Amino acid sequence: MEQTVTIYLAKAIESLLSAESEFVNGRYNSCANRCYYACFQAAIAALLGEGTATQASRALRRTRMFVTAIRQRGGVAQ
Repeated sequence: MEQTVTIYLAKAIESLLSAESEFVNGRYNSCANRCYYACFQAAIAALLGEGTATQASRALRRTRMFVTAIRQRGGVAQ
């Protein structure tokens, strides 16, 4: 379990570093996207760290379903 937390924290840090780079280069939509994922990945790590893996798994499934539904309606670029 701790390895999974570490993986999600590493992803969050990478996303945050990407957000900083996107901001510096004036790509604000991409920056916002990377910030969203940094927060999301950190939240998953926190849930897993507290032993609520089931809740984290449900959150991941719901988010994937939401993004899929938005994409099908043409609201999010692939």
